Amino acid sequence: MASFGKIASMEPTFLSEHIAQSAPGILKFDGTRMAFIDVEAGFWSLRRQLETLLGESAARAVFQQAGADGGASYAAAQGRAQDPQAQRQLFAGCLQAYQAAGFGQFEMLADGWLPGRMMVRGRETFEAWMMTRHGQRAHSPVCAYTAGVLVGFINVVTQRRDVVCIERRCQACGDEACEFDLLPASQAEGQSVIAFTPDPALGKLPGKLDEPHLRETLTRLTANESLLRSIAENARHFAIYRVTLDPASPYGARVTFASPSIRELTGVEDHYDFANWFKNLHPEDEPRALEANRRALELGEPYNQVTRVYNPRQGRWRWVRTISNPGYDSEGRLTHFDGMVIDLTEQKEAELALQEMNATLEARVQTRTEEVERRRAAAESLRDIIRMINSNMPLDDFLQQAVELAAKQLGAGACVLHHIDLEKEIITQSATYGMEGIFEKRGSRPFSAMKPSGGEGYLQALLARQPIYGNYPPLPERVDEIRRDPSIPESIKRERIALRERYAGSFAVPLYIQDTLYGGMVFYYAEPQEFHEEQIQLGMAFAEQMAVALENAFLRERAALAERSRLARDLHDAVSQTLFSASLIAEALPKLWQRSPETAAQKLEELRQLTRGALSEMRTLLFELRPAALGDAELPDLLRHLANAFTARTRLPLDLTIEGQPDPPAGVKAVFYRVAQEALNNTAKYAQARQVALHLSGGRDHLRLEARDDGRGFDPLAVPPDSLGLGIMRERAESIGASLHIRSAPEQGTTITLDWKPSQQETL
Repeated sequence: MASFGKIASMEPTFLSEHIAQSAPGILKFDGTRMAFIDVEAGFWSLRRQLETLLGESAARAVFQQAGADGGASYAAAQGRAQDPQAQRQLFAGCLQAYQAAGFGQFEMLADGWLPGRMMVRGRETFEAWMMTRHGQRAHSPVCAYTAGVLVGFINVVTQRRDVVCIERRCQACGDEACEFDLLPASQAEGQSVIAFTPDPALGKLPGKLDEPHLRETLTRLTANESLLRSIAENARHFAIYRVTLDPASPYGARVTFASPSIRELTGVEDHYDFANWFKNLHPEDEPRALEANRRALELGEPYNQVTRVYNPRQGRWRWVRTISNPGYDSEGRLTHFDGMVIDLTEQKEAELALQEMNATLEARVQTRTEEVERRRAAAESLRDIIRMINSNMPLDDFLQQAVELAAKQLGAGACVLHHIDLEKEIITQSATYGMEGIFEKRGSRPFSAMKPSGGEGYLQALLARQPIYGNYPPLPERVDEIRRDPSIPESIKRERIALRERYAGSFAVPLYIQDTLYGGMVFYYAEPQEFHEEQIQLGMAFAEQMAVALENAFLRERAALAERSRLARDLHDAVSQTLFSASLIAEALPKLWQRSPETAAQKLEELRQLTRGALSEMRTLLFELRPAALGDAELPDLLRHLANAFTARTRLPLDLTIEGQPDPPAGVKAVFYRVAQEALNNTAKYAQARQVALHLSGGRDHLRLEARDDGRGFDPLAVPPDSLGLGIMRERAESIGASLHIRSAPEQGTTITLDWKPSQQETL
């Protein structure tokens, strides 16, 4: 509201033209004009904005004071009256002017005049009229501005300051008319009143106003109103509102103000219908929102909820945060809630996108972790196979354990290892797991039976060195197609039906040993598979390890055959010949004893040496078969066995001498035994010696072995280091930290010396 006092002569400027205009809410007489505010476009919008920004109680106080100041300013401009009758007429004139300005229809009810009381009745008083016009109903009187105007009128006219106003009835509350009771404050004790607190400038306005200053004031007021209206009407991504408690309305309240932007946020067409605010809530959010609304209205709790609202205009869900705080009247009663709706859609969609991204990353991390775990388990399984390979486990046991381990690691229910004989064109089961009741163990089948048994593609893939995999049709189709095929023999049909009833897919890998096809491994799965590259590569890795195991088994088998052949040769070359010579002597002894007892005695000694040598040769072979037996024997005894065996085999005497108490560690003892054995073998094969000697001396802290002969000898510089077993003897000496020296020359015999002392660590 703007109020102006008496204006003298003015030039026809902007302000003069503005004041000269006639409009509702304008009081004009003689040279004096009072502009209350444009009722429809200005006052109602300003009131809603002030209520939203300040709250209902504060806005009511603002309008009360504005009305009192405006009424007092207008009444003061009408002059003064001293007697009560003249004052009554002056008040009636002010009331008539207020009515003429479009603020309602008013009449004075009481015949008396103050200091008693006076009643004023108003119909379509503009505040109550505007409430009705907007379809709203109040629970308490709303005509604060009119009551303030009446207080301003009466106090200035009667030249008092203690007259107050009580609005007894109000059309906005459903009453027939608004009734204003004007009475001294002393008679209104304990009641809610509108008092008169005039502006200090009242009655002191100059006779001639500064038009530029007035223009600035009017422009500032207009700008403030425009700003408030702009905030409410042009809000984007948020809306401000007020709901007033109304038990008769749906959800216990009615909307008294709401920014138009709420329609864009929620898609609600009639946003002044509070019930519409709850229609499009997300089903998951609706119970929580209704409960919060109930607690707010019943308990006066602030409302603060984030909900999803379906916007039919946009065809999408929007996220909004609704915040409101309770408002109270002058008597402390809960009357309304002022709040704000904030659009959170972009924020929430960003949060959901981030959550989805995090979930994706977590899923990838989980997948990667599972992949790493699978690879770890696969590596562990492969290590298990390698340990089994190195354990000298019987081949059949190894194959059985390996197919079970491979099936479990690849998640298969069964695994079959096949051996393929390309010459005989036969495929044989070498090991199986999980095939009980389907195939006969270690069953064989010719290539010609592979087509009716369903293995023709498998055989071709093995020959092409390629994996093959696939899923069978779903049940019962995959079984029925086997039953209906007349080309499949009944025995094979039973196997294939049993297989398909239990398993839904298979995966096979070839098994090659040194580029030669050995066979293949087939994995069977109870559920259809996608057969990822990692799964295929793991199966190939298992097949490669199986191939290594089979190759090692074959190598061990060939090595065992070679060792048996060597032992057979040694038995034939040494023990058998010695025993044969001993048997010839034994047969000739009786006759020889009769003819020449002296010669017979010599032959008897020779027989003793032969049998002792044969026994030592047998013990030497035992050490080859059981290397651990070396640890049980003393080193001097081991050398005696070597000497006896050498003499029996070569018929050369060997001078063995032992000094001290040689008792070396087991590893050192084995090296000394092997070096002595190799030296005597070289002497027997190459030396053509007449005399051979072995000399062992020392104890636990030092040991020396010397082997010498008077044979052909050789030039050490002309002989390759690894010939004559010399390289092996040096390697054995280095393994225990010993030194090996070889002295020889052509026709001067050979001496080999082995010296050992324990290291400092071994001494400790």
